[in-house]
Amino acid sequence: MLFDFADKYRGKYDSSISVVQKYYRSVSGYNDELLWAAAWLYQATNNQYYLDYLGNNGDSMGGTGWGMTEFGWDVKYAGVQTLVAKFLMQGKAGHHAAVFEKYQQKAEYFMCSCLGKGTRNAQKTPGGLIYRQRWNNMQFVTGASFLASVYSDYLASAGRNLNCAAGNVAPSQLLSFAKSQVDYILGDNPRATSYMVGYGNNYPRQVHHRGSSIVSYKVDPTFVSCRGVVVPGPIEKKPAPLPKVTPAPASTSSPISIAQKMTTTWIANGKTYYRYSITVTNKSAKELKDIKLSISKLYGPLWGLTKSGNSYAFPSWISSLPAGKSLEFVYIHSASAADISVASYTLA
Repeated sequence: MLFDFADKYRGKYDSSISVVQKYYRSVSGYNDELLWAAAWLYQATNNQYYLDYLGNNGDSMGGTGWGMTEFGWDVKYAGVQTLVAKFLMQGKAGHHAAVFEKYQQKAEYFMCSCLGKGTRNAQKTPGGLIYRQRWNNMQFVTGASFLASVYSDYLASAGRNLNCAAGNVAPSQLLSFAKSQVDYILGDNPRATSYMVGYGNNYPRQVHHRGSSIVSYKVDPTFVSCRGVVVPGPIEKKPAPLPKVTPAPASTSSPISIAQKMTTTWIANGKTYYRYSITVTNKSAKELKDIKLSISKLYGPLWGLTKSGNSYAFPSWISSLPAGKSLEFVYIHSASAADISVASYTLA
């Protein structure tokens, strides 16, 4: 059996295929893959052997110890922890319940980090996209969206909420997070760009894949659309600044400065759109709390702030702005820069 063979002859695949170490090196090792395989084999077969494997090896192989903020090709612990938590909530853990509870604690650590409600949260772009690294970031976005979606279902079926450092969270919030990531991929983002080939009006047209096995274009020029492919990106957590900076109207005595930059422009359906990046900086020597901004002449979507009545507030996971620190948000519309000013704030 393949699983028994892999468990008996343990090792990293790139140890024998050294050429791939430059591209797809296994950094995390093989323990997460063995647990991942055991979890899915139990899901498929209900064979007690695989449940026992998860219970007996969870501690020694890292399944109960690693608190993750990512789920991707190399590191699969968050996926293992999520699936084992399902077994626990279904009442299948048996005498492994204590170990499976530790799996679940780590699964919820991951979920809370995605929502920005944990003790160590996943990084996000100004537009709200999960950001792990420059290379092929979308694997982490789609992975997190998948896990959040299924864990929302698991919690709802069990009649439970998610327990985060910031308090209890309803399962629906996990689903809302997953939807926000998928919407971003499909074009609801500061660039108004779809990362899925063939979806929307503004999507990648020249796609390269290292694993392509088709013949050269010079040999066979037949067009291959790659429709449905999700391309990597974005390659930067923050947009590249442009030299021209336009300060927003503000009192010279204000402890808060606001600067706007137009970072890109494009034409869609005959209309010109502009993307603006705004940096809010605490110029004072004290920490500021409850900052609210007034924004007028805004005719498009905005990312990085939360609407609060007639004003805009910082996201819930940012409780204050320390001295000398900044926060960035972005918006898109087909007009000149919006009018932005400080509505209110308090000294911490």
